[in-house]
Amino acid sequence: MSAPSQTGPQLRLARAAEHLADLKAEIDAFLETKPYLIEREDDPENPDRELFRVRAITTPPARIATLAGDCIHGLRSSLDHLAWQLALLGTDTPNERTEFPICTTREAWLRNCWKIADAPRRARLEVQRVQPYRSPDIPTHELLWILHRLWNVDKHRHLHVLGYATESSIFNLTGESSKSGVNHGPMRDGMVVGWRTGIPPHERPKLAAYFDFAVTFGDPAESFGTLPVYATLNATNNYLRWEVFPRFRACLP
Repeated sequence: MSAPSQTGPQLRLARAAEHLADLKAEIDAFLETKPYLIEREDDPENPDRELFRVRAITTPPARIATLAGDCIHGLRSSLDHLAWQLALLGTDTPNERTEFPICTTREAWLRNCWKIADAPRRARLEVQRVQPYRSPDIPTHELLWILHRLWNVDKHRHLHVLGYATESSIFNLTGESSKSGVNHGPMRDGMVVGWRTGIPPHERPKLAAYFDFAVTFGDPAESFGTLPVYATLNATNNYLRWEVFPRFRACLP
């Protein structure tokens, strides 16, 4: 039997990165079709303001959700493979239910830390240190927990991809009195995505406004809510690669 190492888990992580690249290409190709239209209009309730509405929304193809699911599974699986290799440091026959626990409360950690009980104490402490409940921020907003929830959802049902949210915008303005704003929420047909004030009506059609959109998840009740699909999974991949896995190099080369 070969010595425990990070080789297998790192291969899982690398495969997840390949799925991530495929996902980005699919999203980019979809957005290149311009599945939305931005219309400019004068605000009937405020003569000084013009509005920008999104029209003709096309639903993202199901393949995007499928590719996202493949990436999610690879990322979560890499952690469970890591947990197994850590357990092999302590025993030749780890518990078959060994996995990398992810918990948002200390109570949940105490109920689930047995899943890495075969790992040496040093390794168990490192697993505990990356737990979402240890974060000074909102635990359910942590990348590990979002990954865990996405993985659970994808196991039992197809991920719901909602559509778009405004990712960035560029407004051409004139003078210090000109102002603009953007709605970063998920888009619906006819929704106002941006506004601009302080520009004379005859100048407005000459000044362009540009919007970039991202494909988002579509389950507001979940911790991942309507986060952008690619940006969220890319951030998670980077977090595992550069923050989580390096913690275990001292005990698991």
